[in-house]
Amino acid sequence: MDKYGVLWTRYSGSPVKLAEMTLTPSELRVTKTKEAIDLGLPGISLVHDKLNHPTMVFPRTPTSNLPPQLRVLMPPRNNNPQYVILSKLLERRINIRGMPIIDQEWEMLLFAGRNGIGHVDAFKSDQDAERYYLIPSRKDLSKEGSSALWAAFKRIAEGTASNDDEIEEIIEAVGPTPGVTGLNPKLLTGITLNANGDWDGVTSPDNGTLVLAKIDTPHYPGLIPLEHLCYQYHKLAGLDIPRIWRHEFEFKSEKVSVMATERFDRHHGLPIPLESLYSILQSGSPGKFFDTTDGSMEDVWKALKLVSENSTLDRADLFTRLVMSFLTGNGDLHLENWAILGANGNARLSPVFDPAPMRAYRGMRANHDILSAISFSGIGGMGDLPFAQSGKTPDNLFEKICDFGVHMGMSAKHCRDRVAELVNITKDYPDHAASTIKASVNQYYKPKLPDIDGFITTLGQVRDACNKSGC
Repeated sequence: MDKYGVLWTRYSGSPVKLAEMTLTPSELRVTKTKEAIDLGLPGISLVHDKLNHPTMVFPRTPTSNLPPQLRVLMPPRNNNPQYVILSKLLERRINIRGMPIIDQEWEMLLFAGRNGIGHVDAFKSDQDAERYYLIPSRKDLSKEGSSALWAAFKRIAEGTASNDDEIEEIIEAVGPTPGVTGLNPKLLTGITLNANGDWDGVTSPDNGTLVLAKIDTPHYPGLIPLEHLCYQYHKLAGLDIPRIWRHEFEFKSEKVSVMATERFDRHHGLPIPLESLYSILQSGSPGKFFDTTDGSMEDVWKALKLVSENSTLDRADLFTRLVMSFLTGNGDLHLENWAILGANGNARLSPVFDPAPMRAYRGMRANHDILSAISFSGIGGMGDLPFAQSGKTPDNLFEKICDFGVHMGMSAKHCRDRVAELVNITKDYPDHAASTIKASVNQYYKPKLPDIDGFITTLGQVRDACNKSGC
């Protein structure tokens, strides 16, 4: 039996119906409305907008039921706290137990897929959409209420919530918020800044400065301060980063570290399209890109040239970010950690996000200690190329990096000079990273300490390889 839904957007300032959705046993069809076409509103796919295709057809497969443009509005199913929350809220309306996963995801999308990443809101009907946009904003939470909120969110993420009452605390506070992909628990919310522009801990679910908040958990101890450090080094490298705030909450002797990054997909409260390179590449070649580590950096550059309104500047950023991923130990720079911000006609590579140096956590998961999640210059990635899925550093890394820059049209000399500059910029990073981890990991986290010595050794090997000439 076919299922139906609608997409709306506030991109133009007022809510407008963007598209009709029909989910059949074999495919999902998304068709732009005449009003959206007449207003020139961006659809859910930058590629389809560029090709002027008002109807998008996404085949259903065992591994890909909904397209990435819509999956981004839902949390992953890996014990994610938001998935737990949404499931409990959804079960109050309908019985989803025993439903096929595609049907559960569809119901969850229509129930909570709004105000998520990007500019698209999903609803079951136009009437639901109209009611949603009339809902008054929720009240700000006090510092005490915020502490209870983040403590409850942390316990749900850890699977240590003692009873449903704790889950009810956060449900009451945040309601059916959209999901965010990733390994660490994240929540889209708002925060209130004081007169100095600092965050004292007041959480504003619908108001204030809109942020993506990430909490530190025992699964990846010390990741929040370490990722914050990486943001600062990316800024030193000349890259755009969002504004960032950190706050440590305390609730009944329990401490919760939260990092909030300002949402760059919002401007004065209004949404801006934001689409991952995975989504763009899959839209253009659905038969080639099935996973976020498929393809290569050469494919990323090809897609970026197609959609960017300033590919020369974005090329420089692309090169810098790739090199910084090696120098900071971020082997997890997959296709969903590259994104395009803006609509057709003004799209650009987004500011840096999620620069977490996952190679420090090689003992937590087998694929954390890898050179690069995406292959480049014939090495790296997760397939069968040399140095794929390997913690080893190639002796000719410098040459391979420069080869990629030359492939993009950069001069060999510029590539050499830029790599040397970034090596110098990050010269203190290994020591800073080691001290940051040690300072942030307390007695509670000891059973799962990051491999600091192995991480620093790897960073040294990468730096030595990047100091060699040869391209």
